[in-house]
Amino acid sequence: MTPFFRDGQTDAVVVDEGDCYRIRARYHRLDSFEVIVVEWEHPNYGYFADAMLWLRSLHWAEWKPLPVVAWSERYQDFESFLEEYPAFGSLFKRPGVGLMELVEDYESF
Repeated sequence: MTPFFRDGQTDAVVVDEGDCYRIRARYHRLDSFEVIVVEWEHPNYGYFADAMLWLRSLHWAEWKPLPVVAWSERYQDFESFLEEYPAFGSLFKRPGVGLMELVEDYESF
């Protein structure tokens, strides 16, 4: 199970691609949205930069990709992304954002 922090984000999952390339992903829950932030580290940069987002909400039952860099455009669904990066599977298997879940969250304020 992926541990959650108080603000609704998970620990980062990092995949070493070799040749000093790494891919990092983290799940965030933002009100009625779920977001998976994917970043990549290029050996010439030395830091993680934006690569893509995966989005899901109350009205989107399936994850939708938002590519930022050219290599992320090839992923049209999360299944194709997970074929290449199975280590990120636990991030996509979080419980969905359901109406009752949101009501319970807001009642706790």
